[in-house]
Amino acid sequence: MDTRGPHRLRLAPAGPDADRGPHVALGLAPLPRPRQHATLAPAPRPAAQRLARGRPTHAHATPRRARAPTGRPGALPVTPTPRPRPGARAPGSASSAPPRPVALITGATRPGRVGLACALRLARAGCDLIITSRTPRDADARRAVSSIRRAGAHTASCLALDPADLASIDTRAAAIVRSHPRIDVLVHNASRYAPSPLETLDATAAADFFHANALGPLLLTRALLPALRRSTLPHGGAVVCFADIHAMGPAGRPRPDHIAYAMSKAAMTEWALALARQLAPAVRVNLVAPGVVAFPQRGPESDDGFQARYLSRVPLGRPGTPEDAAEAVAFLALHAGYVTGHVLRLDGGRSLT
Repeated sequence: MDTRGPHRLRLAPAGPDADRGPHVALGLAPLPRPRQHATLAPAPRPAAQRLARGRPTHAHATPRRARAPTGRPGALPVTPTPRPRPGARAPGSASSAPPRPVALITGATRPGRVGLACALRLARAGCDLIITSRTPRDADARRAVSSIRRAGAHTASCLALDPADLASIDTRAAAIVRSHPRIDVLVHNASRYAPSPLETLDATAAADFFHANALGPLLLTRALLPALRRSTLPHGGAVVCFADIHAMGPAGRPRPDHIAYAMSKAAMTEWALALARQLAPAVRVNLVAPGVVAFPQRGPESDDGFQARYLSRVPLGRPGTPEDAAEAVAFLALHAGYVTGHVLRLDGGRSLT
């Protein structure tokens, strides 16, 4: 054998021990030959069997939560649960509910009258309420706010507002918008009603009717328009005006003893129809035109004979109620999403006779 370096290593010529392997040929002890065994699949371990069946590995153990991958072979990949963003609303939480609609109704403090009936109806429908009065701290106003809250409003307040005081409307409206940046429903209920025959009509009285029933509500609508455009109702903000079947031109029943009142309500009807075109689709504008909803408690219309003669010309044979008017307002404000520029006659059929 050449021993001049490992790179010069040569095996000895084949000899009698050549078939016994190179170890013997090199003078080394032969390696033992490995025993031949049958190849068998490894028996499953009891713990592995239980894991495969989805069971714990021993009687009192519960399945462990899979750990995040650590780089070891066989580690189970686990998708981490995302953490909610700060301030995010949890699904199904109370804070994720849509905001409650806010309704403003002018002149809604007198018990048994249309304005308060509308406020109670909208409160039962899930609205929060702002009502207005020229005397917001009197007993009627306090009782009205309490009854509105009992009807279901989470918040209810009475604010000072006189639609006939044109100089104060913008200031009052700005204060309302500061406290309620969003208004969903505006109901023009407050109005001035009294006989105004031609013989006794003067310019001051005519102007008072026009300011209270037409120009004041128009200016209030303009001042509250930014808040109405922020409505979260499915069909946008809603304005509902109270017109009158006795102030609707030839299609109505004009009364000669209420000239100034009819003039003012006819003006309101016209600007409401014009705004229905201008403000769509963000804000809908509609009108309710009652006949007799509640007879006055004073004056000639409180007379039983007058009421009997009037009702004899009403096909349904009865006067309307404040609740009838409230249902009409709730329909136009909250449900009639494809209705704008409409005058809903609430007269028991009186305009047909």
